[in-house]
Amino acid sequence: MKSIILILIGAVAAAMGYFAFQGECTSGKVYATEAACRAGGIAEAFCAVSFTEARRSATLDYAPFPNQSDCQLQFPLCEPHARVVGGFVPVPRGVCVARGEAGKPVYERYGQRLNPQ
Repeated sequence: MKSIILILIGAVAAAMGYFAFQGECTSGKVYATEAACRAGGIAEAFCAVSFTEARRSATLDYAPFPNQSDCQLQFPLCEPHARVVGGFVPVPRGVCVARGEAGKPVYERYGQRLNPQ
């Protein structure tokens, strides 16, 4: 019985370790700008599409915060939501560019309820 519990605890610990060390962009690379993407050897057209898709996703898909102050409690930079008047969304710190996938925004977060000042 003790061995089953130890195996279960070991499996949970292994899973937690695996997910803790996974990057935000496992199948590609994060680029801060489109120019950096092109400098990384990625085709100009693919960089443009990836950054356009990530920008659309960042301003439309993220559930908006009711005001900029609430957004800035969790993210360093925020901007108005594209469709929700008065709503704010975080500005991505970069874009995950991966072959065969649309560009995904990658965010920099503060700790839970950590005041950025």
